[in-house]
Parts: sequence; C-alpha cells; structure tokens
Amino acid sequence: MKEKRLFHLSKEFHLSKEEFGSDMVIFGLEGALNVQTAPEFEEALKKNISEGKKKVILEMSHLNYISSIGLGVIIGYLEETREQGGDIRICGVNDPVIQDIFETTGFPKIIQFHKDLGTARLSF
Repeated sequence: MKEKRLFHLSKEFHLSKEEFGSDMVIFGLEGALNVQTAPEFEEALKKNISEGKKKVILEMSHLNYISSIGLGVIIGYLEETREQGGDIRICGVNDPVIQDIFETTGFPKIIQFHKDLGTARLSF
C-alpha cells in the first residue's frame, strides 16, 4: 500500500511522505531545512519511528539549504532508527553547496548516499 501526505512546515520548507509496504518510508525534502523548520521536521521523523518504519529514505533533490540544526536532526534520527534495527539512505542531493556540506561534515562515512530514489530503494 502506498500513501502520500504532504506537510507544509513553513513557506520555505515542504516535506512529503510516501510509504512502501510495512517497513519503508520516503521523505521528500523541499526548500530550506533550518532553525525555523527543523523542529517540525524532527517531529515528523519521530512520529515515523513510533509507526515502525525502519527503512527510511530522505530524498533531497529539491532541498536548497540545510543548516547545522538540520544536520543534527538527521544524525539524531539516524541513531534512533538504527536502535530500532533500521537504517537511513539519502538520495538526490543535486545542489553542489549541500553536497559539499555533507562531504565536509563526514556524512557519507555514516549514511549511504545514492544518486536517485531507485538505487536508494534497492539498497535495502
């Protein structure tokens, strides 16, 4: 069963959610993930943990900004997801500045990155 919901967390950030089967979810991030939008993003992710979705993909092809607060939310969520026996993949990072932020902060050493959603889904 596939379900899609769209969350408008602010004028500058949108989060979509697609569920695949009983254990996979894809969050589509659009706009800016920053100090104003990170708390609502974190709340949506925590709700996902309580729903038991253990395979998580963060699709970022429409993300144009991420702050250190946003990075911290992802790391915290990664830890919680792995504690539950799951994992996270990140895909579609197109913005060179965001790519550089992830590289500089060492994210590719702890989270798998994929070029597109298809390869991210197949990686589980």
